[in-house]
Amino acid sequence: MPETDALTRDHIELEDTRVTRRYFAKFEAITGHMARVAAQFEAEGTLSRQEVDLLARYVIALGYT
Repeated sequence: MPETDALTRDHIELEDTRVTRRYFAKFEAITGHMARVAAQFEAEGTLSRQEVDLLARYVIALGYT
């Protein structure tokens, strides 16, 4: 199986607007949770400020994909 097939075989077309809104709402909830966890880890000293900034950039970039 070509490598691109492995990356796309679980993709579906989002034709129903209700399904599309639900998908993006879940994505927003997940990324919001990641930000809160990163902030908590920084407060506990598990992550540095630089690591939290890096994670924030990744989350923002994901939002643009």
